[in-house]
Amino acid sequence: LFGAMRENDLNNRSRAARNFSFETPLQEISVQAEWDIWGKQRFRRVDTLNYRLDKFQQRSVVHVFRKALSPYLFAGVGAILTNVKTKYDLTVAEQSGLLDEVERDRAEGTGKKTNWGLLMGAGMTYDLSRRWVLGGELGARIALNDYFDGVSWSGNPTKDDWYWFGGL
Repeated sequence: LFGAMRENDLNNRSRAARNFSFETPLQEISVQAEWDIWGKQRFRRVDTLNYRLDKFQQRSVVHVFRKALSPYLFAGVGAILTNVKTKYDLTVAEQSGLLDEVERDRAEGTGKKTNWGLLMGAGMTYDLSRRWVLGGELGARIALNDYFDGVSWSGNPTKDDWYWFGGL
């Protein structure tokens, strides 16, 4: 997975007074297990074919492909590579008594990081043909640390960061 993330506290009413922002490119390398809830039923449908060969009646079992809408769940672990650039409003931090925490975040939270993460989610696939499938999924990622956005001590250091991913 490749992408980028950015957020500005001005877009969030509960954090607007803090006035921090961050951006980071994002690369995710993961191993995931997927559970197809209906067990790939589109390949398990069996039809019976009757035909005559010479004077004998023949019966044959044929595996027939049928298009299907199939839900699935997934979970896994992965490495999340980031290069966080966080902008702190030092005036607000000083006024709110968080200047020491911001300095600690600046020292520990910015720059290139490799974060371990837990991945989970759900999706849906639709068979276009035997070889082509259209799918969409929504997944949550738990970063297993609080520096995904470069803010920990001046934010909420007791909770790990999360992010959501959606794709088609």
